[in-house]
Amino acid sequence: MRYRSVACENERVPRRSAEDRVRKALQDDVTAAKQRLDVSAAEFDEVIPDIPSGIPPSDGAPRIWNVSRAHLLARGDLMKAIRRINAFVVHGTIPEDLK
Repeated sequence: MRYRSVACENERVPRRSAEDRVRKALQDDVTAAKQRLDVSAAEFDEVIPDIPSGIPPSDGAPRIWNVSRAHLLARGDLMKAIRRINAFVVHGTIPEDLK
């Protein structure tokens, strides 16, 4: 059995290029934003059936407004993440926070 030093092993592993790191970070942003959107949609879907008559109880309107607002913000975050990754893929634009 031959032993190799850690330095030799590290040399064999190719380093990720800066472009790969940026792409991965942007893809992770899209994935996280999509997960937040899915959670907000599930929360919205939980609130709406609580109002079977269509007339919300006294606390119903604020609850609907809160989950609607959260869903709107999550959708906006996803759209921003998609625009950032598209700008990178199409134009090579690296967002300032990833430089």
